[in-house]
Amino acid sequence: RRILIFLNCSASSFVNYRSCANCEKALGSGGRVMTYTQIALMAVFIAAFLDLEVLQTKLLKRKVFWTSYAIILPFQLLTNWWLTSREIVRYSEDTILGLRIASAPLEDLFFGFALILSVMATWVYLGRKANKN
Repeated sequence: RRILIFLNCSASSFVNYRSCANCEKALGSGGRVMTYTQIALMAVFIAAFLDLEVLQTKLLKRKVFWTSYAIILPFQLLTNWWLTSREIVRYSEDTILGLRIASAPLEDLFFGFALILSVMATWVYLGRKANKN
């Protein structure tokens, strides 16, 4: 079974668990469509699984991670605002849930969180591994 990542799928289709007409046309028959929101949420799940189970750094359970994230978050919001308010990056309203923070879709915060968690967990893991040697 194939999975097609189709970012022009409407957010309302995601909420109703069905694909939109554009997705159906692109898919033809068979396969599965993943929306921008689903991909963002999957990225968070994968990052959390990486942190808690694969690398076992357990940053999500540590106050220092959440403090670090609180420091990083304003810069992420500033960058998202700058890119989207100047239309360097644009999103069709049909492709996102619609909630925007600092002019960027909520989904961008999910991606940013997943990226930050993945990088920090990998950094801690490699640091521990280097200290063992």
